[in-house]
Amino acid sequence: MDTLLIKNIGLLATPAGRTARRGADQGDVGFLRDAWVRIEDGVIAAVGTGTPERPAGAEELDAEGRLVTPGLVDAHTHLIFGGWRQNELAMKLRGVPYLDILAQGGGIGYQNYMRSLSRMALDTVADTIRDKAPGMQVGILTDAVWQNKAQNEAGSNTSASWTVLGNGNTDVKAMIEEKKFDFVAVKAFGATGDGVTPFDVVAAWWGSLAKTNGIPMYLVHAADRMGSSNYTGWSANTEMVRQLDNAHKVEGYCGSIFNSMAALQANPGGATDNILKYLGDQTSAQFILTELKLTKPEQTTYTTNEASVVFQGASDPTNKVTLNDKEIETDQSGYFSVSQELKAGLNTFVFAHKGKTVTYSITR
Repeated sequence: MDTLLIKNIGLLATPAGRTARRGADQGDVGFLRDAWVRIEDGVIAAVGTGTPERPAGAEELDAEGRLVTPGLVDAHTHLIFGGWRQNELAMKLRGVPYLDILAQGGGIGYQNYMRSLSRMALDTVADTIRDKAPGMQVGILTDAVWQNKAQNEAGSNTSASWTVLGNGNTDVKAMIEEKKFDFVAVKAFGATGDGVTPFDVVAAWWGSLAKTNGIPMYLVHAADRMGSSNYTGWSANTEMVRQLDNAHKVEGYCGSIFNSMAALQANPGGATDNILKYLGDQTSAQFILTELKLTKPEQTTYTTNEASVVFQGASDPTNKVTLNDKEIETDQSGYFSVSQELKAGLNTFVFAHKGKTVTYSITR
């Protein structure tokens, strides 16, 4: 049997009993002065005070008046200092559950840890640029939604599945309020008619934050979605003009950025032409934003005994209107009136204008 005798212990801290302590029992610790401990085959066999008897063949260790205490050494490293936690030990010894400790602001917490990482990275980059290039502005490019209002009262009236703070663990709002950046650029990729991240809502929320904190806000538009039916609200070739026109009404707005030069050069459905007309004041936004509207007949599907039908409607006079793929004439304000014969049976008429179509199914 291997025996170890630790003698001359100045202060021995030892819990009561012969099993591991849990909860509040962890705080039930006894203290012995001028003590000794005898360990047999790796197990504490006895403790006492005064001069111990030395078993035959036992190894001796002189503590030289030091403290001896049982403990578990859990060696690990924290990359970031998140605050002092010494008060948590006393709480644990009182048996306070960990969830209660968290509720009182204790614990590192995964969320706080993740947010501290992004904050450290951004602080380091911003501070380095300002130190090495004092005249250079430091800005940040952010996604559309900091937090939805449903999750955070200070958030926007959006319903994004991914948010900058909740999923990206980056509190851009707080950093703007702390004057960390000279400007902010927002990826406002939702269309004006988007029900999840509406362009106008996103622009207004970030614009208000930027204006309040005295920095400019730039909006990044999804040029690569122009004319696409794959994204809600982007099929009309006037969507980008609508965004630009609405952006100019937002406080804090200072300019626009398009996310794809290739898309602008492709000019899908004439969308880029409309942007150039708007920016060059060649045509008023009122005309450009006018969409196809048929006012007569009121019903798009019906049966009649008439031999002909008259269609009337309005459009943008700067863009053509087609009926069954053939261009029809409009007046200088975009209004039109066209008569068509009806053959026996089903007659189909398709009007198209700036990506929008209206289909009539008339049976004679």
